[in-house]
Amino acid sequence: MNVDQYRAFLFQILPRYNGNELRMITKSFLYASSLHEGQFRKSGEPYIVHPIEVARILYSWNCDAETLCAGLLHDVIEDCNVSEEELAAQFHPKIAYLVNYVSKWAGRDYPKKERDTLNLNLLFNGITTEVRVCIIKLADRLHNMRTLDYMKPEKQIEISEETLKIFVPLANMIGLHQVKRELERLCFHYLYPKDERILNEKRNQLMTKYQLEFDDTQEKIRRILNHSGIKVDLSYRIKEADRIHKRIVHGSEFSDIPDILLFHTIVDNDVDCKKVSQILRNQFSVETGFIIKNYIDRGKNNLYQGIRQTIPSINNISTQVSIQTKKMQTLAKYGVAYYWEDPEISMNDTFQHKILAPHLMRKMASGMTPKEYVESVVKEIFCSDKIYVNTPKGKVIELPRGATVCDFAYRIHSTFLYQLIGAKVNDEFVNLNRGLNNGDTVELFQNNLMEKPNNLVNYCKTNSAAKALQKRLEKYYFD
Repeated sequence: MNVDQYRAFLFQILPRYNGNELRMITKSFLYASSLHEGQFRKSGEPYIVHPIEVARILYSWNCDAETLCAGLLHDVIEDCNVSEEELAAQFHPKIAYLVNYVSKWAGRDYPKKERDTLNLNLLFNGITTEVRVCIIKLADRLHNMRTLDYMKPEKQIEISEETLKIFVPLANMIGLHQVKRELERLCFHYLYPKDERILNEKRNQLMTKYQLEFDDTQEKIRRILNHSGIKVDLSYRIKEADRIHKRIVHGSEFSDIPDILLFHTIVDNDVDCKKVSQILRNQFSVETGFIIKNYIDRGKNNLYQGIRQTIPSINNISTQVSIQTKKMQTLAKYGVAYYWEDPEISMNDTFQHKILAPHLMRKMASGMTPKEYVESVVKEIFCSDKIYVNTPKGKVIELPRGATVCDFAYRIHSTFLYQLIGAKVNDEFVNLNRGLNNGDTVELFQNNLMEKPNNLVNYCKTNSAAKALQKRLEKYYFD
């Protein structure tokens, strides 16, 4: 039992939780510690160190006491032969539920590939009903990635590839952008150590060679904004090695990457964000390759808010400015967990209203085998190559690249697809198999009196839409 480490953790969390909560957290530690007694990590540390560190990460994300308890207990079902029922008898059923859904216990007698699919199916189902399942699982994976040095090289590669495929998209989905970036950097470190070394040397050379010019530009931006009466916190950074590598792999030359240098601008409010954007546009004229992305008026589906825009390159180094408020910056750190700070808000209600993916994942699960469901989630929700399409009222729908009007209709509501008879894209009537592009606005037309669904299965490029329509057609013909 690692009492000293837990005592340090308890001292850290004392100010946030009341007496009953602290007693429950301590009981969870003692229970987990007794069950993990005699178990050790690859580093040689007692196993209980890992649950304590997971709980410490959860605390840093402002999580509630139940979530910390589940973090301390998260491996007892998987590794200590404890059932959910036993855990519920010792603790609150909600804590047992959380631990059950972050455990890898499904399909223990199946081959590894099938076992992995069943466990991802269990995890995805848990996420759609309880956001804390996702948050605990991310804390677990983050600590495992931080301590991956003790694994064999082949295991480091396997875990890093899985992290990029599953856990980076999960962090992005719930708005934990700083966690997403840390996971990406750690994966890059283990998957491409040589490229990481080369690119970091290049980044350091840029900083050494041009730091005076970077500092001068930063001071110029500060003077311009202060003269306009806008309070601003300003900093800059060179794009990180893994991001540069990703662009190069996709065919970009180093000099063509759009934001090798990024100035971070933090202001007081949304109005100032837009003022800063216009002031910088007026002061730094950029005619070729100007980019502006406004994620304030239409925030991204992963809670990110802010403005990104181009300013003139410095010594042929492509340069952009990021404009956010302090609240936007904090939201980018905590994601959906940001809302724990408001005791009047239900986390799950907030999750379901602000994050669209869980609703879609629940809808996709209907009528699919575990393998089909996991593959569809990974290909359609977790994919990195996405487009953003608008409804006529300005709602933004996220789709995988290559999606059609029919896929868009399914994302709005299943009945739109079943009763779809026409569509306009950017005010022009189009065929229902029309592929969509980033920024398109789509208006749908449906016949509410239709009983027989249109057979548009071949017009659907996403498996979820095709499966749902196929199921509806079968129901019509065979019921």
